[in-house]
Amino acid sequence: MGKSFEFGTATSKSPTLLFFGYTHCPDECPETMADIATALRTVPATLAKSTYVVFVTTDVKRDTGQVIAKWLHTYAKSNPGHWVGLNGTQAEIDAAQAAAHVTIATDGGETHSTQVLLYGPDDYAHVAYLLTGKENVQIAHDLPLVAAGRS
Repeated sequence: MGKSFEFGTATSKSPTLLFFGYTHCPDECPETMADIATALRTVPATLAKSTYVVFVTTDVKRDTGQVIAKWLHTYAKSNPGHWVGLNGTQAEIDAAQAAAHVTIATDGGETHSTQVLLYGPDDYAHVAYLLTGKENVQIAHDLPLVAAGRS
C-alpha cells in the first residue's frame, strides 16, 4: 500500500486481469470482481498463483489505499495470485484508462468502462470481457490459453 506500481514491469511474463471501477459500486464492480475470484478458483493452482489481478479505482476522492485494500481482501482472501489495488490522481487514472484503451470514467468515477482486460505474458491485452454475467466461465476458459501464448 502506498507504493508505485509499474504495470508492464510488475506483470511482465504473468497473465494479468485489469479492471477499472470503484469500491462503492452497488452492482457491476463487485459482480465483476466476484467473477474473477471464481474463475481463479477453477483454473490450475499454479496458474492462479502466477496471475495478477489489478484493480484501478475510478473514484479518486473516496477510494484510498486502505479502502481499496479492505475491499480487495474480500475477493482475494480465498484466492491465490497477486491482487493489486491502485489509486492515484485524476490525471494518473485518466492516463491509465487511456493507455488501456478503455472509456475514461465520468461522474466522479461512477460511470466507467465495464471491461476486464486479460493480458498475456507478452504484455498484450488479448481478450476484453464485457459484463454479461458469465465472465467467470469465459475467464477460466481463456486464462490458460492466454497464459500459454495460444490466444
